[in-house]
Amino acid sequence: MRVHNFVQSFKVGSIGEEHILQYLQESDTVEDIQDVRSDKAYQKIDVDFVVTMTTGEVFKIEVKTDTYKSGNIYYETMSSVETDSIGCFEKTEADFLFYYFVNLQTLYVFSMPEYKVWFNLKEADFKAAGYQKHVKNRAGKNKQYTSIGYAFPYALFDEEPLPWVRKLTVQLGGLV
Repeated sequence: MRVHNFVQSFKVGSIGEEHILQYLQESDTVEDIQDVRSDKAYQKIDVDFVVTMTTGEVFKIEVKTDTYKSGNIYYETMSSVETDSIGCFEKTEADFLFYYFVNLQTLYVFSMPEYKVWFNLKEADFKAAGYQKHVKNRAGKNKQYTSIGYAFPYALFDEEPLPWVRKLTVQLGGLV
């Protein structure tokens, strides 16, 4: 079983966050961006940016970066089995999740409340289909933990038109 390296994943995630920040800065519909990645209060609720739109609406955004070309998207339900820590997708208080496939230059924008409901309706089917994964992670020299999530085909979002999902092609930064 492959062990994921948290430090490497953090670096890749930071690159993806910078790409999304650039994307937001270039948007004509964004008035202001508050970068809250270093704010402990926002880290606790898994939010990276607070964005004010030109309409005055304010949204919290969480960014996840993926480098795989497997055709799957990963929905984490448990971030650490050892500490009984709930997964980021379950605990985020973000209004939108930006799931960025950096090497494919593809961005999925999910309305998080609807995504959570949709996933909870699909979870039993996903488990039966074998999509559930137990992933070993390395957080330091001698520290490991296990996360649980579901790697399911993102083609599901192309097959089933869902008003709370947008798929965009973006050309930002360099490839990871």
